[in-house]
Amino acid sequence: MRWVFAGVPAAISLMISISCSQSDCAVGETACIEGDVGGDQDAGQGGGSAPVISELTYSPDTGTAGTQITISGSFMFTDADGDVSKVATGATPPGGAFQEGPVAEIQGAGKTQGQAMFILALLPTVAGEYTFEVWLIDAAGNASNRLSGTVTVE
Repeated sequence: MRWVFAGVPAAISLMISISCSQSDCAVGETACIEGDVGGDQDAGQGGGSAPVISELTYSPDTGTAGTQITISGSFMFTDADGDVSKVATGATPPGGAFQEGPVAEIQGAGKTQGQAMFILALLPTVAGEYTFEVWLIDAAGNASNRLSGTVTVE
């Protein structure tokens, strides 16, 4: 899945792909969750509680304009309902406005807590600071808080 910021032609593309060795994650999936199973998977339907995410880690945090930067990252999550279903992304290029990126289905539904892993591929053509955000969405459409990271491009 490839995405280009509107209004910033060819400045950055964002792609999500899998980074997981779990047996419940298949090749070609876009994100993976591992953690404790539990919760009422129907509790989020029509309401429920939003997931909560924390502890974003990623690398690298620097890159070169004109060269793809592959960012590997992870974050911890809790979701009392156990109905996390998607990971969403967005980013802000230097001097630009925030743009939402792709939303991808997650393998590992039914988990109430654990770790989500992702890979972002940034293709910057201009130098500056690029800020990306990740968040989770549950089956009822509740969005978690957002975590952000910054990549400095020279």
